[in-house]
Order: sequence, then C-alpha cells, then structure tokens
Amino acid sequence: MSFDFRDSLKTEQQSKNVLLFYDDLRIASYSNSTEDLFGKIIDLKKEYDFKGYLGLNEDFFHRFQIERPEHHISQMKNVAKAFFKHDNKPYVCLVQYLNPNGLSRGHYHKLEEYIVCLAGKIYATLRPIDNVTNEEVICLEPGNILRIAPNTLHILQTKQEGCLTTPIKQTNPKKKDHLYID
Repeated sequence: MSFDFRDSLKTEQQSKNVLLFYDDLRIASYSNSTEDLFGKIIDLKKEYDFKGYLGLNEDFFHRFQIERPEHHISQMKNVAKAFFKHDNKPYVCLVQYLNPNGLSRGHYHKLEEYIVCLAGKIYATLRPIDNVTNEEVICLEPGNILRIAPNTLHILQTKQEGCLTTPIKQTNPKKKDHLYID
C-alpha cells in the first residue's frame, strides 16, 4: 500500500493569514500582525525587508536563520529547518525566503518534494531531467501546495515581490540529495 505524504499537509487561510499544518500540528503561520501568531515570531520586515510576520512552532523547528556557504549560488535564504520522521522515513522541512526578482539554482531530487507557499507569489519552472523540451511554469500563491515528482528539475523565481515558502521532502541523511545539471 502506497502512502501519499500530501495527506499529512494542510493549509488554512484566515483573512490574510496562512497557517501550515503537518498531521494536524500547526508548524508555521504567516500574518500581517503578531496578534494570531505563536512560537518563535520573526519580524520579516526587519530580517528580510518583507512585509509581515512569521510564527514558527519551536517544538517542530529547532534551527533558525541558517547561513549558507558563500559559494552557494541559490538566492534562497533559510529561515528555519527541521528534521523529522514520517512513516519511519527521514524528512526535512525548511522555511525559505526569496527576495523580489530572486532565483533559485536549478536542481532536482531523487525523491519527491512538496513546496508550500506561505506568503507572496513564486513561479516554479519544472521539467523532467531527461527531457529539455517538456517544461511547465506553475504559479504558487499563499496556501498553495505543489508536489514535485522525483527527478524533476525545478527552478523557483519571484517577480516584483518576495516570497516565503516551505519545501518539505524525504531525505537520505547519508547521501547528497540536492542534485544539479551543469
């Protein structure tokens, strides 16, 4: 019997607030005010020059504002990170910010990935790694969840406004699973 991880993810929108749940546990939320937030609250204007606030469940996320190596090409900024087990398999969950007119480096994974848009708008360009002509662009808005199939090259891009996303994927701690086509 195959289990769809997507069944464990849920978003709710309440006015301009977006809430993200994993197995009914509220793990992250975005709002224009701190009033309805919980856990670690990050002022996005102060930290990333992005309007609003981010609330993170500190029982779920254990690392915050993670620096990337200087040689890293992606413009994504890691706000928070969590490792967890689902169905006895290891997963990683990030909260990432991409500034206006930002671009991630094209990459793929051997296992599926889900990207949740918490705030802003982001465009995902997708194509199979073995087919350069079969490309599609999907726009994600707050509350949208996108499943990216294994071995799908993906590039994330913003336009005039930045974006706050939560990529979640199964991972193999002993192998690099962020792969590039150069």
